[in-house]
Amino acid sequence: MKIKVNSKSFEFGKASDRTSCKVSFESACELSGIAPRDVAEITWKHKTGESGILKAGIKLIAYDGTAIIVKQREESKE
Repeated sequence: MKIKVNSKSFEFGKASDRTSCKVSFESACELSGIAPRDVAEITWKHKTGESGILKAGIKLIAYDGTAIIVKQREESKE
C-alpha cells in the first residue's frame, strides 16, 4: 500500500499485502523530515474524500492512497 507525506510517496506492507497501516503524529513527522516541535498541524485526506487532523497521541489508520500534509511552523522555517 502507498501513502504520500508532503508529496513524497512511501510504500508499506508490500510483502504481506496490507491494505492499511497505523500512522502516528510522530511517525508522520519522521516521514516528512520535520521535527515534532516544529510542526504547526498535520492534516490527512483519503481518496474517498474523508479527511481530518492528526493530533499527538492519536493514530490514523491510513489506507492505500491516503495523503498526509505536515505543515511546519512559520518561525521554524528560518
